Amino acid sequence: MGTRKKAARREVERIADLTIVPDNIIPDGLRAAVRKLKSPLVRQLVAFTRKDWSPLAASFLEVLQAQPWRRRPNSATVVG
Repeated sequence: MGTRKKAARREVERIADLTIVPDNIIPDGLRAAVRKLKSPLVRQLVAFTRKDWSPLAASFLEVLQAQPWRRRPNSATVVG
């Protein structure tokens, strides 16, 4: 098991309460310990600035916009 997965496993073992995380960050070795919500949670992402975007921030937003985001499931609960 890689160092990153070991660290993730230790962190999960350390946490006593429920934690809600995106399913794409769960290492394969921990999937057996994960329970999915019946109704997935979704949050709309927004970005704003009070001045012009820096070149780095503008590039980051372009990368986000280019991602093949999945459509929101009909059963999703919107939080935020």
